[in-house]
Amino acid sequence: QLISTRPFKISLKINFSDGCGCWNTKVEFPVNFQVLADGINHDKDDVIQKLKKTAIQDQCCGQISLVERKNLLPPTKEISIYAIATDFVAYNAYLASTGLSEDIPKSSGYIMRRLKDNISTEMPLKKLKCC
Repeated sequence: QLISTRPFKISLKINFSDGCGCWNTKVEFPVNFQVLADGINHDKDDVIQKLKKTAIQDQCCGQISLVERKNLLPPTKEISIYAIATDFVAYNAYLASTGLSEDIPKSSGYIMRRLKDNISTEMPLKKLKCC
């Protein structure tokens, strides 16, 4: 009964693979059963472009933004859609063997050097898993 009367936050931790410049990010969802949130609908392409730009320029990990929020009937249900961008660093050998290297934009170089330094000193190599 206490949960349904007081607002709280739910945290979701998302772990990334070794190919990313960071290990994880955290998304916090505000929950308030007393107040119904307003519907939000941002242009998905604009949100994703801003997240990509921020992740590349600031070299920050796990940039998160709300794209859309819908209220469903009955009015106690809500759907939220989030977009996440991270500074993904590709493994060149893997991409060359799969033919995906042409589709993925090249890194700025700084990120690749940083990853190579981390791999040689701290990070153990993991086998890549294919879906």
